[in-house]
Amino acid sequence: MTRSKPFCLIVLAAAVLTPLTALAEDGLEIPLPSESLVPGILVSGSLSGDETVRYSLSGAQGQVLSIDLNGSVMLPDFLIREANKSEVLFLSSQAAAPVADLALPQPGDYEIEVFLNRAFARQGKAFDYDLAVGLNPPDFADSLAGGPDWWQVNAGQVLTMRAGPSERFTPVGVAEGGVVGRNKGCHMNMGTRWCEVRLAGSGLRGWLPGTALSETAAPLAPEMPEGGPKGNGEPFDATGTIPCATDPAAPTHACPFGVIRAGAGNAGVWVALGNGAERYFLFEGGKLVDSDAASKPVLKQTEDLMKIEAGRERFEMPAAVVTGG
Repeated sequence: MTRSKPFCLIVLAAAVLTPLTALAEDGLEIPLPSESLVPGILVSGSLSGDETVRYSLSGAQGQVLSIDLNGSVMLPDFLIREANKSEVLFLSSQAAAPVADLALPQPGDYEIEVFLNRAFARQGKAFDYDLAVGLNPPDFADSLAGGPDWWQVNAGQVLTMRAGPSERFTPVGVAEGGVVGRNKGCHMNMGTRWCEVRLAGSGLRGWLPGTALSETAAPLAPEMPEGGPKGNGEPFDATGTIPCATDPAAPTHACPFGVIRAGAGNAGVWVALGNGAERYFLFEGGKLVDSDAASKPVLKQTEDLMKIEAGRERFEMPAAVVTGG
């Protein structure tokens, strides 16, 4: 990848803003001042084509380099490596989210390189981004990587869940006081700890400020009716029975089901048909998009009741099974 002249802006005091902007316009490496990395700084820029931007910093062994990337339309990628070395210590495209918490393996100089993947680069358009960078003491590692298995939103809170660990990220939903969620990991951003949480019941997943969360016990698992489906091995968010039949001439009977939700009408539903057989349905945005039925299923919805026909099989599923309402 070549280096041209991407625009970059570092949100710092005015005394250091001008020289760092000038360096970026010359297409040179941009040093991040060590004294500004605690609690953190925000770097903004724009990339197109094969442009790259490298941010350099120095750290001590064991310090935790915390980074998150946010984009206005599409996300560039970023990597972390030791200066003057080819080995990549972190690559955002191989992570579940563009968020890194890397304990530095040794003292020295490190680079953060931001770039576009080939698909975006070929579009010839500019993509804006901002990059939060923080360097935290070694003792942050355990508190971020560890922590409880479950969080509860503190009483009286009504929190906006975000797509990333900052208010800069898009809202994905709301979490109210008392709701319980599985801890998916925490991250330091500009001196604030954010935690990714998957809410029990709805399956909604997003980031919440750690100050609004308290450790709690796991919620009671829903009880599966006898002969219920096994699903994909993940815990079900809800279980119960729905009317179903495997013969068009036969009346419906109670068939056990289990559902795993992912918020906003996204869910996988497994229905036990008897004799160890089960049927799977995938919903996205409340619409049926996939199934393992031999015949393509047809969904007819009347108010809050979903009627599904798949070959000789038929099912009557309340919409609340999918939405959690």
